[in-house]
Amino acid sequence: MQRLWSQLARTLLPYVPGEQPRLPGLLKLNTKECAYPPSPTVLSTIKETSAEALRLYPDPESLCLRRDLARAYKMTGTAKQKANGQVSPFAPSPNESRK
Repeated sequence: MQRLWSQLARTLLPYVPGEQPRLPGLLKLNTKECAYPPSPTVLSTIKETSAEALRLYPDPESLCLRRDLARAYKMTGTAKQKANGQVSPFAPSPNESRK
């Protein structure tokens, strides 16, 4: 496989997950880490939720969330689009035409 690598790829250093710099006052956040603890409301909700419900991935279409957002913003049907924080909610949906 290495024979297919470019000269640049051969010189790159691999990513080291979880590695923390040894500089005072500096904290490196890794993927999906946050510098702030969960809010008291989130902690309370987690405590009230069953372990069975917490172990599953959420609905990929977020139908309940979209329905509730549509109701809150007085829209018909379901809210049109949701985003996961890494995808811009303003980018066209894959199912939309780009006219």
